[in-house]
Amino acid sequence: KSLARQWQEEYGPQALERCIQACHRRARQFLAESRQRSDCLDRIVHLYFLLYQTVLLSRHASSREEFLQGLARLLFQSPGVRAILVKLEDQTLAYPEEASSLAYRFPSRYLNDPEWTCQARILSPGELPEPFPLQSGPLGVAKWILLPLMLRGWVSGILLVGTSQKVFSDWERVLLLEDFPEQINTSLEIIQEKRLEEGPLFDPLTGLPLEGYFLVLTEQRLREARSRGQRLLMLAIGVDRMVHVNQAFGFRTGDELLRILAERLKNFADSSGEIARGRSETFYLLVPEPRDLSDYLERLKGALSGPVDLGRFLLEVTLSVGVARFPQDATSPGSLLRRARTALHEAKRLGGNRVAFFSEDLHRRARTFLTLLPRLRKALRHKEFVVFCQPRLDLREGRICGGEILVRWQDPERGLIPPGEFIWVLEESGLISELGLWVAEETCRILLDLPREMFVALNLSFNVSPRQLWGANFVPRFLDILRRYRLCPTRIKIEITESIFIEHTEEITEELRKIARAGVRVVLDDFGTGYSSLHYLSRLPVHDIKIDQSFVQGLPHSESHLEIVKAIIALARALGKRVVAEGVETVEQLRCLQRLGVDEVQGFLFAPPVPWERFRQWLDIFPEEWKTYLQASSREVEDQGNL
Repeated sequence: KSLARQWQEEYGPQALERCIQACHRRARQFLAESRQRSDCLDRIVHLYFLLYQTVLLSRHASSREEFLQGLARLLFQSPGVRAILVKLEDQTLAYPEEASSLAYRFPSRYLNDPEWTCQARILSPGELPEPFPLQSGPLGVAKWILLPLMLRGWVSGILLVGTSQKVFSDWERVLLLEDFPEQINTSLEIIQEKRLEEGPLFDPLTGLPLEGYFLVLTEQRLREARSRGQRLLMLAIGVDRMVHVNQAFGFRTGDELLRILAERLKNFADSSGEIARGRSETFYLLVPEPRDLSDYLERLKGALSGPVDLGRFLLEVTLSVGVARFPQDATSPGSLLRRARTALHEAKRLGGNRVAFFSEDLHRRARTFLTLLPRLRKALRHKEFVVFCQPRLDLREGRICGGEILVRWQDPERGLIPPGEFIWVLEESGLISELGLWVAEETCRILLDLPREMFVALNLSFNVSPRQLWGANFVPRFLDILRRYRLCPTRIKIEITESIFIEHTEEITEELRKIARAGVRVVLDDFGTGYSSLHYLSRLPVHDIKIDQSFVQGLPHSESHLEIVKAIIALARALGKRVVAEGVETVEQLRCLQRLGVDEVQGFLFAPPVPWERFRQWLDIFPEEWKTYLQASSREVEDQGNL
């Protein structure tokens, strides 16, 4: 108290109050710094714990995928972590699910961009590409920690950790940007070495290196090529229709075929390249890029294709080849191999027996496939698809005789998506059978909901692809749906495309016969645009032929289209088939088709594809003038024919 009085006498009455306030500020600052130091110490301890857990993961994980999934879950459970993204060329992981769109839309080109992959960094959302600046806020992310994933000196992917933490101490930066990524990359190398040690290096059937060992050999070749400025080619070589060989002659014959082709490949490549056995019927060849590439590829196909003597018979073999170039297309072993496989997939998709080169378009297609596939799986689980219907009209009776069921995807993010954007993904992934069975069930359900007078006068059709007829027991499951709904099979039509002739097998013919024997009518869609074969057409149980809209659009003014349509109608009449014309948009086209004798039409002249509820309403209010017009036109055509 005496000291306080002395302060007041010497410095004035407010000096003591200012002194006490200063002491309070220093005390609060000290406590805050202590808490910060304590929080920082907690985070550092947790980082050391993560390092330890990463070591344990690398010991127990049997694959890169298993390790990265475990690491992502471990990181996402850490304090302050709001999102985890793992971006590889062939894999994407995201936690939570709301962050998946960020992972899929993160440009893959950054994996080969030194600016992004040269070192680990802590970034603000604005330093990352769209849509990170917009979506980081809702996720609660203040900073993104970018960690390049390296394997033997090559960038194999990127790990992004989104955290709510805004400030990092020097010690934390060392752990996050140096020690932690080094441990992750060491773990990836340990897992690869473990797989090489535990698994066989060579294929026992062909004696060729297997894919894991081939990547090690490829890595050595790429290092040498880079130091010399040399260009290399990675070829993925696939045997066409190997599944059919195994089905028709057995797996022993298939194995013997692969052994003979491996010997041919060894003799062709000699010592100039690295050869390997890939998955199933695939071989890999890594060679210096030849001066005349087209000549080299022709010689390769000539050396491997052609008749193969399998003892009891000769088998004609064709090959598809996918080509990727180093360093233009990829600079790491794994990405070079994957891009060659992408090109091979394209060669097979186009019908086989051809060469396809990797391109950015193929890369975008592959990326779109990988992006859409998990979303489509989810859409199938959650029933996000809806059926539309476009009416078919009977020209002789002047009434609606049926409709074609078409599928749309009601995506929660993008809204209504047309089939052209997603059906190909379902086809290539094999999910098309699951969607096809759902469409069959929906078709049965909505038919039975119709009043009896409409039900007996109406039939509905939907598309079935050759891939559906091949597998997943589609036909028995489809027929079982008809039995469960106790639906008269004549109320259903299935539409198949002319690609059935290209991919035709006895098995597919038999499946179609089962459908036809059950009473379901079969329509040959898009007739005249593909590989039409009178031999197959006479054997397949086809009831209706649908003229493709590309020919209808040229009517009545295009002489060539007119003659083609006349020929199709004459052929259908000779074989006893009904004729349907699609894509009718004008009254002129309609009158021309009536004069030519077409049985049914569909097109935008009458109605576009609409949701089933609207189609159902349209059945009740089908314009009377259309009925009158069609019936009068039909009588007019008949009178002209009689004359």
